[in-house]
Amino acid sequence: MAPNRLFQFRFDSREEEIQWERATAKNALKFKEKVESGEFIPDAVRRKIEEKLQRTPEEEAILRKEKQTAIKKEKVSRLRPEAKFEW
Repeated sequence: MAPNRLFQFRFDSREEEIQWERATAKNALKFKEKVESGEFIPDAVRRKIEEKLQRTPEEEAILRKEKQTAIKKEKVSRLRPEAKFEW
């Protein structure tokens, strides 16, 4: 593994470095487990979920229609160059 020069720490011994790496890995695994189990939800994700819960049926219909329109526009933009070819 190449050393990361941005986060290069100085340790008094190799043993301290190994101990720090183990603690960091342990904390990362704990965090991963909390996220995967739903125990921890990032604020950005929580806000999006709350916004979805507060939408009215009219807002949902508008969003659905906008999404369908965007998909159709993308499809047309991909098909337009193909239409120029003469078969």
